[in-house]
Amino acid sequence: MSIAPNAAPRRRILDGLAAALQEKGLAGTQIDDIVRHARMSKRTFYATFPNKESAFVELIREVSIEMFDDVVAGIGGPAPWEDQVARGVSAYLQALDANPLLVAAISRELPTLGPQGLALHREALDRFADLFVATSAELGRRGAAVRPVPRPTAVLLVAGVAELVTRSALDGEQLERLAPVVIDAIVALGRPAP
Repeated sequence: MSIAPNAAPRRRILDGLAAALQEKGLAGTQIDDIVRHARMSKRTFYATFPNKESAFVELIREVSIEMFDDVVAGIGGPAPWEDQVARGVSAYLQALDANPLLVAAISRELPTLGPQGLALHREALDRFADLFVATSAELGRRGAAVRPVPRPTAVLLVAGVAELVTRSALDGEQLERLAPVVIDAIVALGRPAP
């Protein structure tokens, strides 16, 4: 990972943390590792974040929002449900596959943050669940043969996909291979009852 020396301290710290996580995971990462990658002093680190955990939370939030934005962009404009699902899932898995070591660190480390990690995990799940609900409802309003996905069902699906991704990442598998299973599950949720 290349860290721009002229970037703002916050950006350099988050990039330095991402690089350190890939090497050592959160538990093994020390502030010294982060500032070494960021090419800055500990003083600057502590002026920006109180500890590595708070920087980790910010990094995870940022990565999650970037992935969400990638999915929304991947879905693109109006299209049939099946096409939107396939494009969104592909964008999501490609974003995750682009940085498997970081994904594995997030999968292992986020739960160690207790309530703060749980809240961040829930925030990400809710963001994606709301996207499924809104997309299916919009297509239904346009007269497409799509059943609006209820929010509890969307949460169930998103949590299941997250678990599947976590297991695959921790096993070192390419996440793109999950696409057919995830696409089939999401498409099935939006199919109207016969």
